[in-house]
Amino acid sequence: MLYYFGLTNKFLGLISFFGRNNTIYIKYLTRFPFFSAVGISLLTIGFIFIFFINKLLKYKLLYLYTLVVFSLVFFVYIGDRYSSFVYISHVLSITILLTLFSFFLVSRLYPKTIRILFVGILLFFVGSTFYHAIDKLYFNQTNYGKLSVAYRTIVDNYNPDNEVIFAQYLRKYYLREMKGEFNYISMLNARKYKYETFLEDVQKYDAGWITWETRKSYHINNSILSYIDKNFTKHHGKNMDNLGVEVYYFDKSMIRAVN
Repeated sequence: MLYYFGLTNKFLGLISFFGRNNTIYIKYLTRFPFFSAVGISLLTIGFIFIFFINKLLKYKLLYLYTLVVFSLVFFVYIGDRYSSFVYISHVLSITILLTLFSFFLVSRLYPKTIRILFVGILLFFVGSTFYHAIDKLYFNQTNYGKLSVAYRTIVDNYNPDNEVIFAQYLRKYYLREMKGEFNYISMLNARKYKYETFLEDVQKYDAGWITWETRKSYHINNSILSYIDKNFTKHHGKNMDNLGVEVYYFDKSMIRAVN
């Protein structure tokens, strides 16, 4: 059935059979609510504690540790894709619970007054982590691109009457101020959007905008990238600013015929 629906080719292409070594996932799963060294230590201590607690709780914890270990093995060595926190974020809640469980087990070895200190340490780390993440959470200061800033150029200048937006993974949330529908052409991924198709589509409109995240340029056909860069007006992107987002504008006069 998987073969019939074409799912084997789709998913087998994402499996490397130990061809990857994305050890960064270990850091992703152990840096909350403390930093990685403490997280790894607490998870190790928690695993040792398993052998000294009642059977019912032991099996539950073993199940959770098994999920974490299998997830790490898959994402570090098997999943054939660049590393990204979002891919393993669903496992993070498990490691946080296990880390906190171990943290409170350790705190119980000390007198009540020292336990209060442990709680204070926990609150400090949680507060510190949140404080340092404020920019990324609320002001779009991400490592991947400042989309709200780059997209502002499109929002402020887009003409719905005769313009189009070409985009690879368009983040429509940042275009929410543009009321109503707008002309949009997806540039797909994995270079599926053909150069010939692009040339046909771009000539259908009087003007328009083209955008994609700089880090995802590999999803776009090199011939398309070259054509855009040579012929259209660049507003944001590589060698121009540090927004991490490519934004170009074009009109009829910029479209070059290709034989």
